[in-house]
Amino acid sequence: MGENNNIELLEKLSLRVIEYLGDEVGLQVSDKFSIKNVEGVQSLYVSAIISISKDMCGTIGISVPKSMIAPITESLIFAKIEDSEIEEYAEDTISEVLNIILANVVQNLTVIKNGGEVKITTPSIVRNREELQKNKDCQMYISELNVNNEKVLLSYHF
Repeated sequence: MGENNNIELLEKLSLRVIEYLGDEVGLQVSDKFSIKNVEGVQSLYVSAIISISKDMCGTIGISVPKSMIAPITESLIFAKIEDSEIEEYAEDTISEVLNIILANVVQNLTVIKNGGEVKITTPSIVRNREELQKNKDCQMYISELNVNNEKVLLSYHF
């Protein structure tokens, strides 16, 4: 499987996250993003990661600042949350968003359209602004989105 399929995944994931955060959550989102090959990435307030396997392998991640937890959660549960509840909802919210969006994106990948299979795991959480480093002999790409004048990071480690 070529690197183009890996870039395709991150591009489609970026476009779908932009659409979701803008149209469904109602945040101000730039439709421009850049994909960069990096050695590592500093996670934000909370991050979710999902492993993929079969005809594509690696780990996909999303990392968001604390300020986005409430609006994203409220769009999922159709109710307001208090500032004191942000911590309670942070992990489940970001895990659910990545899980739903990635499952939808995977269905539209060239590898799937050509008869391949991509399996996704349940999400795991990374907290406390940990730095995630690529493994030796691997690649790590990030897509940096501008949302409400803050960063949302998408990553793919393969």
